[in-house]
Amino acid sequence: MSKRIVVVGAGVVGLCTAYYSALEGHEVLVVEREASDHEGCSYGNAGLIVPSHIVPLAAPGMIAAGVFVLVYAWNEFLFAFIFTTTRAKTAPLLLSEMLGAVTGVDWGAVFAAATIQLVPILVFVIAVQKYLIAGLTAGSVKG
Repeated sequence: MSKRIVVVGAGVVGLCTAYYSALEGHEVLVVEREASDHEGCSYGNAGLIVPSHIVPLAAPGMIAAGVFVLVYAWNEFLFAFIFTTTRAKTAPLLLSEMLGAVTGVDWGAVFAAATIQLVPILVFVIAVQKYLIAGLTAGSVKG
């Protein structure tokens, strides 16, 4: 038995209700406020999240978070210390072994190794500095 169903509002829930009611064979009418002003687009765009609107706003924050994650992962010491073997070592482990040498510390080699470890992350941070600053200051000031 077919029923006449009126759905008020064409958001995500309203459109899903209308769609599945129509699949069941019911006659569905979707009522939307100000439908003529949107020229065929529903109010709130039917809950559609458009990447072209969100990505430019979220990109600085995502890049800033990515920089922090990369720096943290690059300098990770504890996991590398626990999970690596004696043959596989990361740069922080090698630096700690150089500082804990029994025969003494060769400071020139330690500083050279620290500089070599620092260069890739420094180049990356300089390359994304504009986005990093924008992500850190987003929402902090008006205008």
